[in-house]
Amino acid sequence: MSGVFPTDPAPATATLDSNQPTAVDYSESAKRQSRILGGHLWLVKLSWSRMTRAMLAPIFSFANKQRGRFGEFTIVLPNYATPNGVGTGSPTIVGAHAAGVESLSVTAFTFSTTGILKDQDILSIAGHTKVYMCTADVNSDGAGAAAIPITPPLIEALVGSEVVTVNDVAFTMSIDDDILSWKGSAPNMATVSLNLKESL
Repeated sequence: MSGVFPTDPAPATATLDSNQPTAVDYSESAKRQSRILGGHLWLVKLSWSRMTRAMLAPIFSFANKQRGRFGEFTIVLPNYATPNGVGTGSPTIVGAHAAGVESLSVTAFTFSTTGILKDQDILSIAGHTKVYMCTADVNSDGAGAAAIPITPPLIEALVGSEVVTVNDVAFTMSIDDDILSWKGSAPNMATVSLNLKESL
């Protein structure tokens, strides 16, 4: 199963976690050494308030059709659908970018705008499934250009001219469990919660 995660009913809470596996060791002299062990993934925890079984049916049905962790789908998180920054224009990547860089050169934002993006705004790049987060407030210059610091570092090279999305950014995810729980309560009420993991 694939598709777009249902927007109705909206979750009561949506938690976004950043998962970067690392290893940290301390020598006998107490010197700290750290290293990155694997790729970065976003994790999402969704929960719905107690409501009727009929109201929650679209959520549980969609999740059940994913067949545990097998399926992939897209989801726009309600509390991240709109950036905290202005987020206007038609931003595109300027020039080639190597994998591993931590800043994107972008043009075609609205001209001369303070806070065109804000720290913790998210973005995606056309042709790539990975979602990135802005790590500082960003202003556009008089030509609509901006340098966007991102986390995690870019995981795939860019050739330039790719469209950058900053509104209604869709995460590609899968359910992070093979067991789905539907917690029923009388009379004919239920709650649902889901853990999701980014799928690249």
